[in-house]
Amino acid sequence: MLSGGSRSQDLDVVIANFHWGEMRTYNHTKTQERIAKYAIDNGVDLVIGHHSHVLGGIEKYKDKYIAYSLGNFVYGGIYYPYDADTMIFRMHYKLKNNKIESSFVEIVPCSMTSSMVINDYRPIPSSEKQRIIDIINKISINFIYENDK
Repeated sequence: MLSGGSRSQDLDVVIANFHWGEMRTYNHTKTQERIAKYAIDNGVDLVIGHHSHVLGGIEKYKDKYIAYSLGNFVYGGIYYPYDADTMIFRMHYKLKNNKIESSFVEIVPCSMTSSMVINDYRPIPSSEKQRIIDIINKISINFIYENDK
């Protein structure tokens, strides 16, 4: 697919998903940053990460996006979540002649459970949207999300 920094002509958008990060750590590592930027430098349009079980920041790099961690959306491994904050990360692309002409990010702040007591495995949009957006903005690089789309 991606070889020597060039992308196949029959791909409109290339998304890389990485299982990475330190458990319960909101900030990404330098290694994650190097890998994500290497991927973008070699033709990837969007990098999505997961594993730390908490939200990570978003970085805008060369007009492309890196979402370091989406947190837990549905996770059956715990009954009492350390941190129930999560998000739906929507990437919108406008294509022209099979090339990305423009893009924008939409974030839907969520909770991984509808219960305040125990994980019921039913994620819902959060009633604390601005608090979650503030967390994401605080740990992001070259990216500020404004909830006006």
